[in-house]
Amino acid sequence: MSQLDKQLMVGFRLLVNRRCTRVVLLLMVSATACREYGENHARQIEEERSSPPMYRVVTIEGCEYLRMEVTHGYAVLTHKGNCRNPIHCRLDTVSRPDRLESPPGR
Repeated sequence: MSQLDKQLMVGFRLLVNRRCTRVVLLLMVSATACREYGENHARQIEEERSSPPMYRVVTIEGCEYLRMEVTHGYAVLTHKGNCRNPIHCRLDTVSRPDRLESPPGR
């Protein structure tokens, strides 16, 4: 092997080593970033589960409802229970066959 061939071989090895080093460093950084993302994402999900849900009170035709936002912009409505609408004070909203009363004023 000539001196030029030896120099070319050494240069090629250095170039390959540099590329391998860069690839290994890139893989290490990527793996670390993915692990940190996974840990942060898991922590964020746990915080959301443990925190109380965010809701607003919405009035529709005199009745109060709790409106809670869920994923993708959809909302859930449920009757508040202690609504100020007088219809709930006057009429029983639960059907009970053992309780037959006439509404007040009759």
